[in-house]
Amino acid sequence: MSQKSPLQRTQFIMMFFAFAFGMIFSSLLNHFGKEKASNAAHKEILFIYRGTEKYSDDVVQADRQRLKALAREKLAIVKNAALRQYFMDEADKTNTPLDQLVQTRMPWAQVSEADVARYYENNKDKLDKPLSEVYPQIQAVLERERLKQAKEQLLNQLIKEGNLALLPLR
Repeated sequence: MSQKSPLQRTQFIMMFFAFAFGMIFSSLLNHFGKEKASNAAHKEILFIYRGTEKYSDDVVQADRQRLKALAREKLAIVKNAALRQYFMDEADKTNTPLDQLVQTRMPWAQVSEADVARYYENNKDKLDKPLSEVYPQIQAVLERERLKQAKEQLLNQLIKEGNLALLPLR
C-alpha cells in the first residue's frame, strides 16, 4: 500500500469541503426557491405582461379595491348557491316545501318596534329625520341583518358537521 502524500490528502480534504459546501448551498437555494414559489402560489396571478406575472399588489389601488369587492360578491354568490343546494336536497329528502324548510332550518326573530326604536336611538345623530319617516328603512336593515346572521349560522353548522366545504375561490 502506498501512502498518500500530504499534498494529496490536503487536496482531498479541500475537495470534500467544497463538495459539502456546494451541497449545503444548493439545499439552501432550493429551500428558499420553494418558499418563494409557495408564496406566489397563494397569490392569484391576474395577468402576464411582457413575460412578468402581475398580482393584485401590482395594480393601482382603485383596481385592487374593485377586485376585492368582486371577490366578496363571488363569495356571497357561492354561499347562497351552497344554501340553495342544501335546501333543495333537504326538501327532496324530507318531502317538505322549501319555504317551510327554510323557516325551520334557518329561524330568525322578527324585528319588533322596540328593536327599531332602539336602533333609532343609537343612531339618532346620524339620522336627520324623525322615526316615523325612517321606520320602514330601519326595519328593512334590521331584517336583512338578522337574515344574514341566520345564513351564517347555518353555513357554519354545515361546515362543522362536514357537509359543506367552501373552497378557495379563483
